[in-house]
This record gives sequence, structure tokens and C-alpha cells, in this order.
Amino acid sequence: DTPAKPLRRVFAAVTLPNHTSALVWSGQLDSLLGTRPAATVFLRLSLRPAVAVSGAAEDVLTVTDHWLTPFHEVVLPPARPVIVEVVLNKEASATITIASNVTAAFVSLECDTLEGAFTDGAFTLLAAQERRVTFLGRRRFSREELVAGLRVRSLWDTYNP
Repeated sequence: DTPAKPLRRVFAAVTLPNHTSALVWSGQLDSLLGTRPAATVFLRLSLRPAVAVSGAAEDVLTVTDHWLTPFHEVVLPPARPVIVEVVLNKEASATITIASNVTAAFVSLECDTLEGAFTDGAFTLLAAQERRVTFLGRRRFSREELVAGLRVRSLWDTYNP
């Protein structure tokens, strides 16, 4: 798996009144995939505002991944997501940076030494891309205490323990 490069890009400027919908793009799956089997590909839909939002950290409103086959048919590469960095923000919060060798589906973090929650429960992590997730603890903790209990997993781990 190499760093993600879009196979195709579709740009469509769309303005819709509230509470309406529209078909923006429709195409043949074969022309989109070429010779790639559907079980080895997913589609990422990124929606951006027409005008940058003042003060926003990034210009993406939402990102949605669409897998083209049921998960039991998806061919998952051997993903090895790793924790790259753990930074204590304040006494009950830390930012964890994660990366993966290949595209990893349903990446999630767990901590068995502290009670708390992660700001993102499960996500798709593209190869050569870092993702930051914040841990919000229920009490004060040290960086060492958090690191001792942190574990990162992906869907590949559930099929190939």
C-alpha cells in the first residue's frame, strides 16, 4: 500500500436549499475501479465548503468512507497502526498521534489503565497519513500512566489476531 492518491476526482459545485437533496454524480463502478477488484478498494467522500470557514482548523466539513463489498469479503492488507507520539495537554487530557504502514480500517485506541474516552472511536487511517486523537480522562494522570495502558488496533487485527 502506497500513500493514498485518488484514482479519480469529481468536482461538482452544488447549492441546495435546506431540507432538500440532489444526485450530484453517478457513474459506472467498472470505469471507476478499472481492473481492481471491488473487495480491495473503498471510496472516500470528502465534502468541503465553497468558502473557507473563518477560524476552522481545516476546510473539510465531513469525510465518509464507503466500502464496496461486505466487510467479510474485503481484502485487508496486513495493517500495523502504531502510536507515534503521546503529548500530555493538561492533567486530564492527552493527544495521541497514530500512523499505519498501509490503509487500516476501523482503527481504534484502547486504554486499560485509565477510565476516559477518545474523541474518535474508530476511523480509516490511510497509509503514510498521521491522525491525532485526544484522550479525555476522568481524573488526572501522568503521560507514563497513559502510555502503559495504550493499545491501537484495526479491523485487520480482529481477523488476524
